[in-house]
Amino acid sequence: MKKLLTILTLSTCAIPAFAANNTIFSCTTNEGTPLKIVKVDSNYEFSYGQTLFKNSAKQVLSNENSYIATGSGFITHSLELKNNGVRYVVEFVQPRGSKAVEDPTLYIFKGDKMDTVSCKTSGLVHHFEQGSMKTSP
Repeated sequence: MKKLLTILTLSTCAIPAFAANNTIFSCTTNEGTPLKIVKVDSNYEFSYGQTLFKNSAKQVLSNENSYIATGSGFITHSLELKNNGVRYVVEFVQPRGSKAVEDPTLYIFKGDKMDTVSCKTSGLVHHFEQGSMKTSP
């Protein structure tokens, strides 16, 4: 009985650790503002400054600007979320065979206007669901 209680206690403590590890993308912008996309259940939750919203993961992965594109020496990762007519596209480039990340950027599209927000590469986290994303030739 004591072993059963110990196992139950340890497994209960591990659940929050697994739940906390659903970060799809996280960075700090050059201005110091945190940007984060987290998967909670079947939704992606986006937060940047005062902007907070969620989209279904299925919708996000089917958006036009959610893809992985392989070039001759690099791989581009892009994820698009939408909220109230505004599109938020997170994108970064990785040289082939490298774990380094280049140009992590948030593009904010509002009508015909586009704002660009650059992220610092230090402390950046990226766990795109590559197996579920479309690829671009």
